[in-house]
Amino acid sequence: MAAKKLTTRAKPKRATANQPPKAKAKVTAKESKKAARPVGPADAKAKRLEAMRQYGKRADLGSDVEPFFASLKGPPREIAHRLRSLVKREVPGVTESIKWGMPVFERQGLLCYIRPRPRYVAFGFYKDADFDDPDGLLEGSGTGGHLKIVDEAALPERRLVRWIRQAAAFNARS
Repeated sequence: MAAKKLTTRAKPKRATANQPPKAKAKVTAKESKKAARPVGPADAKAKRLEAMRQYGKRADLGSDVEPFFASLKGPPREIAHRLRSLVKREVPGVTESIKWGMPVFERQGLLCYIRPRPRYVAFGFYKDADFDDPDGLLEGSGTGGHLKIVDEAALPERRLVRWIRQAAAFNARS
């Protein structure tokens, strides 16, 4: 039988009166700047921005919509371009930017969005402006709903114009 090799562990040394006290942790320059900053609204905004960066804020948030529309292919491209021109024509002063990965239109608040999908384009509203929808075209619940458009030729332009105007009027009253 082979003998087992015994190993011993070194015992940690006990602090004695002759040893100097432990050194405090070094404070980095970044930490000292943080501690010296006054706390206020600007600091709260900086914290929110830092949290968004830390948790993966979308790189395209607030960016221009032109590259988005230029990147679309096939039938969704034509539908999305037509919807965009409709919104811009019907709501003077509307602004557009990328939010949540899609073009979002705003005028006195969130107005509507265009969300291209492979087989259709969703055109939706953010507020429940009591839309007149006798045919039940709008889907979804909670907000104004959305319309799924599969074919540009079947686009209900007159109804969309009414809904867009109605949503803009709703935002103006709110």
